[in-house]
Amino acid sequence: MNLKNPMKTKNAKKLDSVTFESYIDQKFRELPAILLKRVFEVVFGYKVSEISLLHALQYIKSGLGCDSLFKADGGAQQYKIVGGTS
Repeated sequence: MNLKNPMKTKNAKKLDSVTFESYIDQKFRELPAILLKRVFEVVFGYKVSEISLLHALQYIKSGLGCDSLFKADGGAQQYKIVGGTS
């Protein structure tokens, strides 16, 4: 994954033409797929049907992997804005 220019990643056009949702649906059975979609929607702040597989991979890689993205202590979910953003 080329983090500076994701479109230079091998097979970038193909990865960008597939939604993250369709990838999850192809690779996982029903219940695990549902759970993965909900977890990633919380992390991304978007429905997985709205982002490409390329974007998802770039986000995961830039976040130092799923473990770091999901962690509350010492991870990407550690900080929050008191009162929210809206």
